[in-house]
Amino acid sequence: MKKSTFYHMPSINFMGVGCLSNLGKECVARGYKKALLVTDKNLVKLGIVEKVEQILKDSDISYTVYDGIEQPNPNVADVKNGYKYISKNNVIKKNYDFVVSIGGGTNHDTARAIAALVTNGRSIEDYEGLNKLTKPILPWVAVNTNAGSGAHVTMVGIVGDDSRKTKMNFTDPKLLATITIDDPELHVTAPREVTISSGIDILAQAVEAFVALNATPYTDALALGAIKLFVNNIRNVVANGNDLDARYNMAFAGAMAGSAFNNAGLGHVHTIAHQIGGSSYRHHGLISGVLLPYVLEFNAPAIPIQKFNEMAFAMGLEGATGDNAVQIVLNAIREINAELGIPESLSEMGAKEENVDYHAKMALKDIAGMTNPRQATLEDMVQLIKTAMRVESQTKKQREPALSR
Repeated sequence: MKKSTFYHMPSINFMGVGCLSNLGKECVARGYKKALLVTDKNLVKLGIVEKVEQILKDSDISYTVYDGIEQPNPNVADVKNGYKYISKNNVIKKNYDFVVSIGGGTNHDTARAIAALVTNGRSIEDYEGLNKLTKPILPWVAVNTNAGSGAHVTMVGIVGDDSRKTKMNFTDPKLLATITIDDPELHVTAPREVTISSGIDILAQAVEAFVALNATPYTDALALGAIKLFVNNIRNVVANGNDLDARYNMAFAGAMAGSAFNNAGLGHVHTIAHQIGGSSYRHHGLISGVLLPYVLEFNAPAIPIQKFNEMAFAMGLEGATGDNAVQIVLNAIREINAELGIPESLSEMGAKEENVDYHAKMALKDIAGMTNPRQATLEDMVQLIKTAMRVESQTKKQREPALSR
């Protein structure tokens, strides 16, 4: 008999071309009067923030803009600076009653962390772990601008802690957005390198959710659907960022992968990526892409072969029958990585051998590992990281890295 389960996701999610137009009326319907917009200067320059501002003006909602996010990954300093922006002596000023994040995972996680501190106080470090918040966060509206992290639809916050060279994972249903808006028209300005680095995270999340210990038929359907959409659209959207059909499909892929792992869980792709990214400051999606084939191969003995058959089918791969499905899926992931210019080694992502033991210990503490299908010892984790570090690309000189194109 299967045990009972439950699912968490934001209650209202707008998706599709033009759905940003719903922002004003939804905020008015909830009586929102003043917002803190959390974003970065690049999105201000691109004019995306201005679109949100105009909708709020037309809806008679006042706002101020915090655009101080500068790192490619969420960071404790950005959260603290954002919190200081709207508070004095831990007392909220200027009557803010909701937060709007504009951007991708970094901006969403920063915004939700600020919203949590507004109502719960203390420091964001105090909420690392599972279900540590005692009060609901300030209402948070997520306006998503690229397909990748799925942060806008999850209850999982990730914030880098420079003092420990790691990324903190704080997970709580209270961290869900009140409203999400994912308009693919806002995605077309994403640079090619961001499209790649964010996009590959969709595949990593979907695969990890599909094989996670808490996976269910519901999350499996979302994960497999995300894999299929990713494989069928990533090449098109990388080749032509203005391909609105591909952007539309990738937006759904990102939301589906996010919803899948939000309920099924993740695994050691992410526990390790949180450590490497916490020390190297490289883009999380790229690190996840590097790790995916290594971790999936490590986990393979604990994953039913039928799971690999289903992934192969979702990826449109032929000839996957029985045990050969494992290698077929692994080879396909490596081929996708090579085509997108994803590095083959963690060493290329800034990982250093002298930090391996520390990374392994911290990875085993990360709650994302609770649902990894294969239990890992410290020795396993050390070897897994070293394996992913020491493989040198045979074609490195022939292919151009994604981030330099």
